[in-house]
Amino acid sequence: FVFKYVRLGDVLVAASGDSLILDKVIDVYHKKAPGLGSDGNFAFVAGRAYPAGQGFFYVNARSLNGVLKQRAAAWEAQDLEEMSARTTGVESYGLSFLPGEVDRWKLIVGVDPALMNPEARKALSCPPSEQSPVKFVPAGVIAYQWGACYDFKQVWERLREQAQAVPPSVEEQARQFKRRLEKRWGVKIESDILPLLGNEAGGYLTDVDTTGMFPYPRFLVFLKVKDRTKTEDLLAQLTSNPLVPILEEDHSKVKIRYAPVPLGPNMDPGYCFIGDYLVFSSTRQLLKKS
Repeated sequence: FVFKYVRLGDVLVAASGDSLILDKVIDVYHKKAPGLGSDGNFAFVAGRAYPAGQGFFYVNARSLNGVLKQRAAAWEAQDLEEMSARTTGVESYGLSFLPGEVDRWKLIVGVDPALMNPEARKALSCPPSEQSPVKFVPAGVIAYQWGACYDFKQVWERLREQAQAVPPSVEEQARQFKRRLEKRWGVKIESDILPLLGNEAGGYLTDVDTTGMFPYPRFLVFLKVKDRTKTEDLLAQLTSNPLVPILEEDHSKVKIRYAPVPLGPNMDPGYCFIGDYLVFSSTRQLLKKS
């Protein structure tokens, strides 16, 4: 293992392996060769970082993808293709840190929309939206997530494409499971469920309940629907033949439907509607709070 270093002014520069790396650094220092500042991708990222920050991190995504393709023999071809698809169109990443009473972090991503796949391009062009769900998220939660640019139909199509890559026997088992599920529910996923799903979804986590037979996370998820009436009718149909009894409770003029599970005092998952949001929770206590 070779380790080399050089002092340039009051800066110590160290490198492992080939000394040509240090030769390049010295040439840049003496202005005999162009430096990183002349790189357009770096300039884009650095120009948007905190000008007086305390830390900065940069990755040239295009160069990184090139290195990974050179090492393709050591990777599973499918894994490499999937990773390349996720990063297509991304030119560079930058992370800037600004300390203070509130530490600030800024993530900068340089992209070329012309090189992006349709799914990523659509997400990039999604317009900003107000976080309406935060109006029913209680204080003191451990974690909260919200997104306003989901396309569940596109996600479903992507899952179908990925299913075609598995062995034929596994794919056929998945198809049979889907057919049995749709027959039991009396609905079709593509024609009855997907058209009702909106673009907003998220959730929050409050704590972990330890009073039952095993630790039970208290969480709530929400999804904006396009037609509340049709969604209510669909859920009534899906829960018409439940494995456990479905009970109802009115709370502040909102109907809560839940299923008590005999494993602990707070294990009664349920759902309700808050405006145009379908809200599901691991316990109806959170539904009442929201």
